[in-house]
Amino acid sequence: MTSTTRYDVILKIVHLIFRPLFAAMYGLKYEKFSLGKDRPCLVLCNHQSFWDPVFVSTVYDRPIHFMATDNIFTDGLVSKLLKYFLAPIPKKKQVVDLKAIKMTMQIAKANGVVGIFPEGSCSYDGNGTSVVPGVAQLARKIKADIALCNLEGAYGTIPRWGNKKRKGIIRCFNRKYITYEESASMTEAELSSEISESLVVKAPPYDVKYRSEKRAEYLERCVYICPSCGRKNTLVSSGNIIRCSTCGLESEYREDCTIRFNRDLGITTLAEWLALQKKQAEELFRNDPDECLFEDRVAKNASYKSSEDDRIRYGEGLIRLSRDGIHLLPDSGEVIYISADAVKAISPVSGIKLMIGLSDITYFLVGNERFNPYKYAQMLNFIQGCGEKEIK
Repeated sequence: MTSTTRYDVILKIVHLIFRPLFAAMYGLKYEKFSLGKDRPCLVLCNHQSFWDPVFVSTVYDRPIHFMATDNIFTDGLVSKLLKYFLAPIPKKKQVVDLKAIKMTMQIAKANGVVGIFPEGSCSYDGNGTSVVPGVAQLARKIKADIALCNLEGAYGTIPRWGNKKRKGIIRCFNRKYITYEESASMTEAELSSEISESLVVKAPPYDVKYRSEKRAEYLERCVYICPSCGRKNTLVSSGNIIRCSTCGLESEYREDCTIRFNRDLGITTLAEWLALQKKQAEELFRNDPDECLFEDRVAKNASYKSSEDDRIRYGEGLIRLSRDGIHLLPDSGEVIYISADAVKAISPVSGIKLMIGLSDITYFLVGNERFNPYKYAQMLNFIQGCGEKEIK
């Protein structure tokens, strides 16, 4: 079986099994779209959930090689199966990865299809994040058509911080198709603007209701400062409510993905809460006298040097963020100290995972079910003097 045939078979399985399965599980409504044959294509889509590559694949009639964070390539047998069946392109997070660009060019040269989520990571609040630089330049370099895909409702159904799906509707469809000839007649700035504008979708409040009895559960994976009393690490969720254990503030996460507090704080969406939290985090960084800013127990510690290597596993332990950097303290083994200046990239991965990238090694941590990786990324940004940086 040739590689082309193998990927075609996988796509047929996706269409045959996952189209009806995801329609039943997530309320997926997809609109079929035919890509141009015998020419390279770049499929670009906004990013809302872990399952987005599968949702996008239900729309198109050609196999797509998605660019994916390199940590999924370092997990032994699971990673080997992903490589064999899907051949995704490993990409280091938050940095320019020349190897990923080279692989993209090779696929394009063979008239293949590459899938990229230009925002770089799933949305935490239903609003899209900024498009990473260079996407338009890459499309022009590989002389590819561009398919601009939209996902709506995946955030409502399976939010990045959540643990349970909500019953609602997800729509996935091709919004615009730009041939290489059309993009070649545009300036790079015009093409970048076209891409960014075409990936914007509606943010909360939604017209569709996303129903669950546990809508608020695990919101503390991204919110960690009470918007009323300003205390850190006091928020606990249960059912549809998240509550501050210090001042008694309660917030209901509603079916339209808005927030209603039991006090008037002028906040109605998670995006507004996160914006306030950013200001509170800066004040905390400047005024908190504690040397140790955060400390949490993690279920797994691991590291890897490249996407070709399996992880070196350290087991359970602690992560501690101080003003000079990060300490990883495995229950057995030596303490690992990472100075703040040595960190090239830090990012939450999915709900309870944290990636810490150095120039020569990446550390990958998995916390417990209420672990908040967001606060570590946000506070380290303040330590490094780049507090305005988006959390991706």
